[in-house]
Amino acid sequence: AVGKLAEALERLGNDWDYRISDPTRSPNPHVRERYAFLWKPDRVILQGRPYLMTEVDPEVHREPYIGIFQAVNGSLTILNYHSRTHEDEREVEMEEIAAITQQLKQFEPSDILWLGDFNLSQQHPAFLAVKKLGYRPLFSEQKTTLKTTCKDGNYLSSEEDNIFYKSHQLKVLSTDVVDFMRNKDCHTLAEWRKIYSDHLPLEVRLAR
Repeated sequence: AVGKLAEALERLGNDWDYRISDPTRSPNPHVRERYAFLWKPDRVILQGRPYLMTEVDPEVHREPYIGIFQAVNGSLTILNYHSRTHEDEREVEMEEIAAITQQLKQFEPSDILWLGDFNLSQQHPAFLAVKKLGYRPLFSEQKTTLKTTCKDGNYLSSEEDNIFYKSHQLKVLSTDVVDFMRNKDCHTLAEWRKIYSDHLPLEVRLAR
């Protein structure tokens, strides 16, 4: 599916490359996942091979997928992450965030993005430690998940996805939520969830 996506993007006129992770080491095989990176090779160059952060096993069920990309004026480290689901205890999710936060120090002093589905609001105390390290969330009080039913045009559920950012050289030009439900008929929510996702994508534009 990721390969087909890259082919579809290339039909728009640019070259794209991609990498897919090994399955995460989740103890429950039903929640194992694979991450992916897609990028334009004429804009950034992948350094080495992306890899799963195995240092946080077994505390983290779906360990982050790390990619380091070289641009013209420096590198960017990206941690792609999906936390445990709501069926797990909030204390366990906090332990996951704490374990990954401890590992972030190894990537200093590069520019870093830690992004994905955290299943927690950035206002949660679990993120106090990473904020003390100088990271800041690029979205605040922004609901990104979709309800199962839509009523009176209200289709957004909760704030769970975000991009945590720490930079020494990069500047944030803009952030946006790709709201594919905006201006859609409320009764088509189930159809759009099936076509796209039950989460809205997040976008950030960076520059040096």
